[in-house]
Amino acid sequence: SSSSQCGRCCNSRASLIMRRADVGDLLRDARPNIKGDKQCMLAAVSKRGFALQHADETMKSDKQVLLAAVKQHGLALQHADETMKSDKQVVLTAVEQNGSALRYAAGPLQQDEEIILAAKKAFLQELSSTHFSDVLDLVRLWRFMRNLRIGCCRVVMTAGRIRYRSDSFTSGYMA
Repeated sequence: SSSSQCGRCCNSRASLIMRRADVGDLLRDARPNIKGDKQCMLAAVSKRGFALQHADETMKSDKQVLLAAVKQHGLALQHADETMKSDKQVVLTAVEQNGSALRYAAGPLQQDEEIILAAKKAFLQELSSTHFSDVLDLVRLWRFMRNLRIGCCRVVMTAGRIRYRSDSFTSGYMA
């Protein structure tokens, strides 16, 4: 039948996408019918969240596609339809993966305490595994902590290690 043939075609495209390392490049140059195919986009964004930027506009407002994208890379939220940036579940998933995704959330959700707490937690997990190489990294760190209202009082870098002190979190060394 025609519909089962279409299903096989879509499944084979999705399989091809999952096998490719260059998912973003593949979708950038893809035909519109592939960019609008839900199975193909789910396969792509599950592998590389930023592939969302090449999706058809309808896929950028599909909650299932969005959740898969931001779960893989929280910053993919920047490519979501504006209405989805107001969806608490989507935003929470994004900031849990990458605290910096908070900046792409709709205004009211940027003030939501549950979302702010999730962003802080993700940020501090990332901080603990980051090697800071220069003063510019420290400036970015300070700005981000200020934006999350972490209230960092002092950050010192010695040989790539960070010692921070804040009113929200205890002092510690981060490598």
